[in-house]
Amino acid sequence: MTIAWNCPTEASRCDALCSVRTLNLIEHDGRAAAVVVDGQALLDATLGPTARRHVQAKCLHALEIAAGDRPGPYNDAAATRYAREVLDGPGR
Repeated sequence: MTIAWNCPTEASRCDALCSVRTLNLIEHDGRAAAVVVDGQALLDATLGPTARRHVQAKCLHALEIAAGDRPGPYNDAAATRYAREVLDGPGR
C-alpha cells in the first residue's frame, strides 16, 4: 500500500510531516511488517529471521522505486516477486 498526499500551503502547520511525500506499508503474511519512508525502512522488531529477510527484500524494492531505479508505483505483488527472485534466484 502506498499513501501519498499533498501538503497544505500553510507550511507552519506541518513542517516535518509535509516533507514526507510517500509512505509504503510493507505487509507479510497479511499484516504490517515494515514502513518505508524518506529513504528508510522501519521493520517490525518481532519478525523472525526468514520473514525479516523477505520483508527486507520487499523494502529494498520500495526504496528502489522511490529512488527512481525501478518503475512504480509500489505494489505488494511485484514486491513479493522481487523478494522471491532476490532470495531464491530467478525463475524459482
